[in-house]
Amino acid sequence: MKKIIFWFSVIGIMLSISCDQSNVYRAEVDVPGNTWHKDSSIVFKPQITNTSTPYNIYITIENTTNYPYQNLWLFINTKSDKTIQRDSLNCFISDGKGNYQGEKFGETHKISFSFKGNIGFPRKGEYKFEIFQGMRRKTIKGIESIGLKINEARVKAGSKKNRTQ
Repeated sequence: MKKIIFWFSVIGIMLSISCDQSNVYRAEVDVPGNTWHKDSSIVFKPQITNTSTPYNIYITIENTTNYPYQNLWLFINTKSDKTIQRDSLNCFISDGKGNYQGEKFGETHKISFSFKGNIGFPRKGEYKFEIFQGMRRKTIKGIESIGLKINEARVKAGSKKNRTQ
């Protein structure tokens, strides 16, 4: 019986890895001491090589149960060689009753938020995503890490993709 469970686990892991091959970029940056100062940014620098493919961009947040707020405002600067695009994203980490959203690992919760969907990158090369916490406090406690994930979008025939600047 243990062998059967083992092999089903191995097959499940292999299937989940093979189904996740559309990842173009995935990285996480730890927040030192789980305390994020408003002037500290978290930076990601993905290389984009295909400008004909539409992409989905996600932001992941890992927070502890010590995070005192329901949401987390993020300010995101996207820079290419000639342009800067500024966006904000309001991430609801818990519901109105204080129940944290996402996957739970002990005292840590991880949740992913859609930042941009079905977008195109106009130029090949490096893009810089610089993320700041946008809360009204100088520092916020309870954020363990911030991640950025870029996947190829699965587009239906005839649909159009958006463009970043």
